[in-house]
Amino acid sequence: MLAELLKLPNVEIIGTNFAAPRQLADLQSIMAFKKEMSFQSDWRVALVKTIRLMSSDDLLLICGSLYFISEVRHYFTD
Repeated sequence: MLAELLKLPNVEIIGTNFAAPRQLADLQSIMAFKKEMSFQSDWRVALVKTIRLMSSDDLLLICGSLYFISEVRHYFTD
């Protein structure tokens, strides 16, 4: 999926982690793209930094496991 996302124009990919119940990603596969993406150990910091830098024309796409999305979605809903 990273290879496909990197084909998009003007894309910035930030890798991060969270308190998952088990390892969810093959880190070796992800590290193959380390030159094309940045990393932030705390997803909350990455989210805040990214939103602050976005313009009204930008799109924020959050990808990951359902565990990750269930944590992140609380920041966008009441």
